Amino acid sequence: MSSINPELFRASPEAEIHVHLEGCFDVETLVRWAGKANVPLPRPADRLFEFQGPADFLHFLDQAYRGFATAAWQGASGL
Repeated sequence: MSSINPELFRASPEAEIHVHLEGCFDVETLVRWAGKANVPLPRPADRLFEFQGPADFLHFLDQAYRGFATAAWQGASGL
């Protein structure tokens, strides 16, 4: 069985292998999608990413994904 060459491993390019969807969108995009889908924001846009704990964060994800899915199913332009 061959072993991994540590120098070759260290010289390999780095890659992003873990990205959270909620970190991929800016506030303006989420506000626009929510408006198109008639999904209310859980708090004012200037505090959209201020979470009061895990339950609040999960509620935000539920709202955000519901807005995105609704807008996508309705064929909203500009997604």
